Amino acid sequence: MRSAGSPSNTRLDSKRSGRADQENEANLPKRAKEVLDFARAYPDPERDKSRPVKESARVTYGAAFNIASLDNLYGQWKKTREELEPFAKLQ
Repeated sequence: MRSAGSPSNTRLDSKRSGRADQENEANLPKRAKEVLDFARAYPDPERDKSRPVKESARVTYGAAFNIASLDNLYGQWKKTREELEPFAKLQ
């Protein structure tokens, strides 16, 4: 399981926060699609809740995402994803 400060989460956070800074620049649909495509490579609490965590036969992503800090982080991502999806569809 990745911690909130892991390099992978940092990349996702930087992509997400960079979105706000560049919101009015050209190619917002392209950049929104890039962030959404990048995020699809990571486990999703809704899609992967019954899938075992990598290298574990018993712990599922559903159990891992029930940890409060991950639940809060996922809530932030879900809000960001909802903001980006309309722009990505323009691409």
